[in-house]
Amino acid sequence: MTDMARFRNLIVHDYARIDNAIVYATLQHHLDDFTAFAASVLAYLARATGTQDVQ
Repeated sequence: MTDMARFRNLIVHDYARIDNAIVYATLQHHLDDFTAFAASVLAYLARATGTQDVQ
């Protein structure tokens, strides 16, 4: 997920230098990071609320 965090920082803070080919390649190779991040958030919410049914 670190690569996607760096990518997010580039998009947010340096959007004038965005290269569409790099955006496409990053999404092609790191799309699973979004799934991993969502799973981490759901696990955190389940622990915080004491439930297993957070979706």
